[in-house]
Amino acid sequence: APTFFLIDIQDSQLQPLKNLMLDSGYVSEFSTAPMLRGIISHINGIPAKQFVGDHWAIRGDRGLTYSKSIPQNSTIIDGDWWASDYDGDPLISFAQNEASEMGLSLGDKITVNVLGRDLTGTIQNFRDVNFATMRINFLMVFNPHALELAPHSHIGTIYSDQNYEATLLKIISHNYPNVTAISMHDTLSQVSETLATITTISRWSSAITILIGLVVLVGV
Repeated sequence: APTFFLIDIQDSQLQPLKNLMLDSGYVSEFSTAPMLRGIISHINGIPAKQFVGDHWAIRGDRGLTYSKSIPQNSTIIDGDWWASDYDGDPLISFAQNEASEMGLSLGDKITVNVLGRDLTGTIQNFRDVNFATMRINFLMVFNPHALELAPHSHIGTIYSDQNYEATLLKIISHNYPNVTAISMHDTLSQVSETLATITTISRWSSAITILIGLVVLVGV
């Protein structure tokens, strides 16, 4: 997992922040991507819930981005990528696993409500996306012409040695107070503690259930 997730990076801050992080000597990798939010409302003109059922992708809004080229650490499974200078109707790159779960095919049209405006794009390709890596990954990627003029910010990931977390946090908060840095170490620690607690409770519950069962058998 990355050391930090950064959100609310503005256009004018993108390159200076990247330079600051890489020149600090504490960061081994810095990645960013445009970030918008949208709700999948229709698929091929049919209400999304009616088309795919109760799939997580249509519950609330989803993160959207745009890109001229294939995103880093992504592989095209089916279809092809658009030309870097493409400026036609909106095209979509969709995550392969989720597309299979939703019954989507190349050429299907997805309508996404972005900032109150319906945007309909055609699925151009499917990508192999591993969300477990916790890198910057998106369910849907659009061609730039479809979204780049909409108001949006950027997100970023920082990879660094854990010993530099406090120093990096001070640098970011001092130079860019509007940018929120989320420590993945703290987040993962909290998740691990929660799962450990659930595991302990489950074990005790199972032991009590077995004990009650033995008491019942003895009584019989």
